[in-house]
Amino acid sequence: VSDLFMLPLVVAFELEEAPWMTTLHTATLAFWIVDLILGFFMGFYIDGVVELRLSQTAKKHLREWFFLDLFIVLTEIFVSDSMSVLRILKSARFLRVYRSCRGLLKVKQCDLSGTFAAGIFSSDILVLFMKLVNSLAILLVLNHFITCAWWALGMADFGQERRWTDRLLQDDQGILYCYLTALHWSLAQFTPASSEVQPTNEWERAFAIVALLLGLMVFSSFVSQTTATVSQLRLLKQETERRNHEMRQFFAERSVSLELKSRIRSFLHSRPKQAKARSLKEVANFAALPFELEMLLHWELFSALLMKHPLMQLFGDKTRRTLHEIC
Repeated sequence: VSDLFMLPLVVAFELEEAPWMTTLHTATLAFWIVDLILGFFMGFYIDGVVELRLSQTAKKHLREWFFLDLFIVLTEIFVSDSMSVLRILKSARFLRVYRSCRGLLKVKQCDLSGTFAAGIFSSDILVLFMKLVNSLAILLVLNHFITCAWWALGMADFGQERRWTDRLLQDDQGILYCYLTALHWSLAQFTPASSEVQPTNEWERAFAIVALLLGLMVFSSFVSQTTATVSQLRLLKQETERRNHEMRQFFAERSVSLELKSRIRSFLHSRPKQAKARSLKEVANFAALPFELEMLLHWELFSALLMKHPLMQLFGDKTRRTLHEIC
């Protein structure tokens, strides 16, 4: 969060360093140092099997992002910090933003938010809602970068007579108002909304064109995903609506009394929903699982029943692999 939001703000709006910002920077640096070390012990999947051997996890960490992360951490430690743009660029702090964006993109590609929500919530509606929140968060992060870039471009001196920030500077507006104005312009490039801010020179006009093209691609994807999510929600409710319609038709055809109808509806509404448990064969995705994952899934589902037998208890942990295969 600190890298994604604070660093662009510091560069674009030239914020003065406050004590809380120094504390936040120190905490962030400590986090990345710990992350650099723990990367050697982070397991990964190979054909459904978790690889936890230190030789393999360390080799994977060294092949991927270790040296880039080490360069960033060492630069943060040994290069004296300054709030000027040149010093920040020299200290390679923008690579931290790249690293954070890399993690954010991985969350989007792997749909980790939906997986995390599915592991916590049993309701499909809440899982779909979390997916929408994830997409909206990524859209806001992208607009935050565009906002800071748009303000930095408006403050840059390219020898132009006019800049879009001139009016705000003349009115002596605060940083919050300036940021919200730039954010309003950025969001307007992604939606049909309007903004009173307009480009005033060729550099700003070129940036606005790029922002419009980017907004055309990103927002159309966001709208399509939102439409698909709403369609899924409608399908989830369709079965419930069908059952309620059948019940209403039955009450009307048999002339059931109003009092009894109310009692029946209150009971059905208040009782916990109990869905029939699916079997493994009914879930098509499980057919593609490798043997190791399929064996572990069977063990987690049926081990409690299997271990009730005295013979299986006799085996104990010494033959856990055999028990997995039996299960």
